[in-house]
Amino acid sequence: MQLNHFVIHELKKEQNGPASVILSNELPTVNEHSISLVQALNEKYKSRETYGRFDPNQENTFPNKLQTYFQNVENNTFLDFTTTTMNHLNEMVQLVPKATGGYFLFADYGTQYGNFVSIFLVRNTNGFLFKKEQKMFDVKPQTHIEIEKFAMGCKINKGRYLNQEGNYLSFIRTDRQDTSKYFVSWISATALRQNSEYTDNLCTIINEIEMPAELDDQIPTRDFFKKKVYDYCKNTPSGKVNLSELSVHLFGKGNENKIVNFAVERQLALDTEFRPDSNKLKRLYRVNISADGVTLGFDFSKFNNIVKLDPQKKNIIIIESQSLADQIRVETAFGNGN
Repeated sequence: MQLNHFVIHELKKEQNGPASVILSNELPTVNEHSISLVQALNEKYKSRETYGRFDPNQENTFPNKLQTYFQNVENNTFLDFTTTTMNHLNEMVQLVPKATGGYFLFADYGTQYGNFVSIFLVRNTNGFLFKKEQKMFDVKPQTHIEIEKFAMGCKINKGRYLNQEGNYLSFIRTDRQDTSKYFVSWISATALRQNSEYTDNLCTIINEIEMPAELDDQIPTRDFFKKKVYDYCKNTPSGKVNLSELSVHLFGKGNENKIVNFAVERQLALDTEFRPDSNKLKRLYRVNISADGVTLGFDFSKFNNIVKLDPQKKNIIIIESQSLADQIRVETAFGNGN
């Protein structure tokens, strides 16, 4: 990781109480401790992402100041971006009684997957992670980083944002909408839940990811593996797929991030929980096609077994099935009046 800039500000607020901010007046020096912390937060973050973009219909202080920073990437513009948006957040939460504060770590960094500006909200550290210097908050030196109190965050992919490419923004929304909604409003985010795209990407992953050595007491084939995923997705009580739970179901405990990590490596946008497109999900194990007045449906396991493509003539399909041939003879004979 290349950590370019980072800064920490504190929003002080208890439920039903007033809010105030304690701002850093200058940027801390980047060192091994700050790099380790940002790496740990970034790793924790990726297992809970929801993808989206900036909402053009919302108040736009945050994206406007971010755009200004991207136009002039310097220490002072980064600090101005963070302090201006923190003051705006302070104004917003005065009107949200149940909102609570915490430490806001802003970071500009690069990884093998691109360049990002991220904000991580860490709560109730009891002074464990951060220390207040005369002009700034800084990261305490420590051998082990505990970040269980990481509450919310957002991440902007700089390249995608500047090119207005796809869902360049990701963020975390907790189940407690009453207390976390203000964070999403503050960054002017909207979740463009493209379940169709997520389903396509999940199918790509399941077709490519290394399978477990054993599944249901047998060595799985790819077709068996894909059918296992399909059955799991179709039978979730909520109709939604949680990637951590799916990973455990397929790969066992301790592999909660198996699918998420593969998605990150392949740079595939995939919400950590979404409702899959049922028609696209079927493609994991079944082919359904229709052309020239003929409809054909079969499981993938039958391809290159019962259903084959002629290697020489691209317009010829070969189906070797006695029972299917018998049924066609019966139906066509009846249709011809025989």
